[in-house]
Amino acid sequence: MSKTHLGLGSLLLTALVSCGQQAAPSRTLTPQATNRVPTITAFSASKTTGPAPLDTTLTLQASDPDGDTLSCVLDINGDGYGDLNYGSCVSPKTQPYTFKQAGITKVRLMVTDARGATTAREIAITVGGAVPSPSPNPDPTPTPPTQAAFDVTYKVDSDWKSGFVATVTVKNNGPAVDGWTLGWSFDGDQRITGGWNGTPTQSGKAVTVKNASYNGNIPSGGTVSFGFMGEYPYGTSNPLPSVFTVNGVKVGEPAPPPPPPPPPLPAPSGNTWVMGYYVGYLRGLYPLDAVNWSALTHLMLGRVTPNSDGTLNTTFDIDTVNGPLWAKAAVQRAHANNRKVILMLGGAGTYGDFVGAANSANRARFIDNLLKLVDEYGADGLDLDWEPIQTGDEASLKALAEGLKARRPNLLLTLPVGWVNANFPSWEARPYFGQIAPLFDRINIMSYAMNGVYGGWQSWHSGALAGETGSTPSSVMSSVDAYANVGVPLSKIGLGIGFFGSCFTGVTGPNQSSATMKLVADDNVMSYANIMTQYASAGAKTWDDKAKVPYLSSSSGLGPQKCNFVSYEDPQSITLKGQYARQKGLGGAIVWNINQGYLKDAPVGSRDPLMDAVRAAFLP
Repeated sequence: MSKTHLGLGSLLLTALVSCGQQAAPSRTLTPQATNRVPTITAFSASKTTGPAPLDTTLTLQASDPDGDTLSCVLDINGDGYGDLNYGSCVSPKTQPYTFKQAGITKVRLMVTDARGATTAREIAITVGGAVPSPSPNPDPTPTPPTQAAFDVTYKVDSDWKSGFVATVTVKNNGPAVDGWTLGWSFDGDQRITGGWNGTPTQSGKAVTVKNASYNGNIPSGGTVSFGFMGEYPYGTSNPLPSVFTVNGVKVGEPAPPPPPPPPPLPAPSGNTWVMGYYVGYLRGLYPLDAVNWSALTHLMLGRVTPNSDGTLNTTFDIDTVNGPLWAKAAVQRAHANNRKVILMLGGAGTYGDFVGAANSANRARFIDNLLKLVDEYGADGLDLDWEPIQTGDEASLKALAEGLKARRPNLLLTLPVGWVNANFPSWEARPYFGQIAPLFDRINIMSYAMNGVYGGWQSWHSGALAGETGSTPSSVMSSVDAYANVGVPLSKIGLGIGFFGSCFTGVTGPNQSSATMKLVADDNVMSYANIMTQYASAGAKTWDDKAKVPYLSSSSGLGPQKCNFVSYEDPQSITLKGQYARQKGLGGAIVWNINQGYLKDAPVGSRDPLMDAVRAAFLP
């Protein structure tokens, strides 16, 4: 979104693309009767145990029996999400890494071919404690038990409500076992899609897992673990199995029935929209289970990107497999809570592709693909994030919107537009936007990151509500007035709220000379969550009553970036923006992005203060 994408956020997204995508060479493929899964030919660590900090080097390599292009993703911190995407790893890849925290981290390599077949393997890295001593040799003449005794632990490591990753550990309480077979039956509609450290098979609900070639022996008192990925229909449950068999021996008892799920939220009433951008590359910061649906009317799900020929990329800045799974789960969860979903299309770095896709030669194909996308994901609309909208693009954008509305009159269409420099309002707020306003349900002003090191400017705030001057020429109010003055109805205008801030050095507050000022960090790095946990202090916080926003000030520097001036939003500034929007009769607000405001380690009830403020201010 605008400045968000043009700042550090664009570097992150570019890195995701450049590191995670690799164009496949042109070749002739021989059709296969079935798509065989890739093979992990090497996955090792130079060290797997030791005191913190533990320096190790991971080596990974894979091949595909069908010759397909591979995507090799490493979950290096054990949270169930891919952290490093190497593209193909047909040639060996090495990754140095330092594990700083004591404990056991399960590093997982996930390999996916171009047709979606996936395999994975994991390595346990033990940091901080001594390597456990092996179990003592049993008495040479023990009294054999009547049958082996086992414990089985089944743990879901990550669950995104349509798929999951699980680890199963078997402990042998009896004599040594040479070869093991574990069985259980799912209580729901789960299906295993791939595994590691064991060979799973499934028939209906019944699952059987046999040992791998290297872990069949379980000594007396020893354990063995294996993992797998699975999927299940969204809207159903993923209950944990509690009864197993190990080599035919029953383990466990049936679990009690789960509590009923909470009732869905009622559909929002009124004409005010709150549209929260929810992006795939930051999904780990704000899990679906944590989303505050009561603060939203529309989920802006990002992002899909266009190609210049009118085709689409649907990785959602994750990958070709997990991106669509995550996005469809988000759509289903939003609809279960009676919230609409609008797919974000484009963003920074996609300008040339937007121009090509929307031109007269490709527009019909582009519209076909967009409507197929909406239907495939069950979405309610599209957010045409064409950045920047130059005067030469106006006809193509208008024709694109007209074509979509002609084919699908009830399709929700939103358009994000730039904030306005009050000294030169016509640069952004052109009469064109008033002319195309009937085609869009909302025209949303990206009124965040409205500051920077610009010629003739003094230091200023990221999201000032008011108080603009000739040397600080940005505010929410002046931008709203500029678009209203060119014919955009107030009822269709949404103001923007950033759940991130700006970090500057060389100045300690607003309205200071920018001669030595430097913008050090903004989107992603300066998320609200990071500001609250790494930068904020009672002594540093100041309120600007002219601009109606807070800021942090320190001559010695705050936090990891050593910021002298941090501009950001807080619940008080959001409350005032909501009061202004209601008094003005605006159409609502957009938030970029809801992932960045969640305080995961705060007490329950205090983890989402900005979303709570948005709900109270805009949806009372």
